[in-house]
Amino acid sequence: MPQQVRRESATTAQTPAARAVLDSLRAAAAVQAALADALRDGALTVDRWRCLAHVADAPGSSMSDLVDALLIAPATASRAVDALVDGGLLARALDPLDRRRVVLHVTRDGSRQLAAVADGVGAVAHRHGL
Repeated sequence: MPQQVRRESATTAQTPAARAVLDSLRAAAAVQAALADALRDGALTVDRWRCLAHVADAPGSSMSDLVDALLIAPATASRAVDALVDGGLLARALDPLDRRRVVLHVTRDGSRQLAAVADGVGAVAHRHGL
């Protein structure tokens, strides 16, 4: 006769730390989904918005700065930045202090795009208590 395996529910088997991590991941996923919905009508995806917003806060950021600050894969950063540059929202330039390094700056159109989505982003933050 096969031995019966007792299955505990996932919630009772989790440690408080595991529950806290899972709750945080659920909350982050909910914020990301709400942000994607708020950005849907514009030219920005969540990754593009994150990159554009970061460069607006830290002009002269490099690709590696974006990867480190946003905790995204280099390929994700490259795709997002390429699309933002192609769309005229970001500009690439050589760093005047290190001509081997490429830095990023938000264009006027990029600033306008950030302003256009600011209310929607603010609503997401408010709805999620951020």
